Amino acid sequence: MAKHCGVLQVGAVQGGGTVGASTVQGNRVVSSFEVPVAIEYELTVGDRHFKKIRCCEPALAPFIAENHGNEVCIYTFKQIPRTDVMLAVTSKDGPSYQMTSGRMYLTIFAQIFLVLIVGLPLLLIPVIGWILSPLAFFFTGKYVLELYSTWQTMNKDG
Repeated sequence: MAKHCGVLQVGAVQGGGTVGASTVQGNRVVSSFEVPVAIEYELTVGDRHFKKIRCCEPALAPFIAENHGNEVCIYTFKQIPRTDVMLAVTSKDGPSYQMTSGRMYLTIFAQIFLVLIVGLPLLLIPVIGWILSPLAFFFTGKYVLELYSTWQTMNKDG
């Protein structure tokens, strides 16, 4: 996890909204479960510039727009292996927001699932399997411990 503090400058914004299916039944439209789509920002916090940082929490979007030009701290982590994900935003003047525990648990599960989906087929190849199996356990444990320590730090910092 990384903590970046400084003046927030917001650039381009992509994504947002929800994705879901709906069916027409007679004169009414019945919507199924809707899933929020992540918002990707181009922003600068202090001296750190993010070309693409993902915000998976819909409640953070208005907070970021309102705090353009204010002093903030942003907590991020690298999702496998390249995308920065915004976990929390704290403001010196106003409220603070962080990713909900349910969404954090889903993020942890997605990290583990991705390592297993990529690693299991490689482990089934006999020659490569005995070499890669320790690496699979290492990377799975690394991501779980990193995300758990991130979550604990966020809860401790408030």
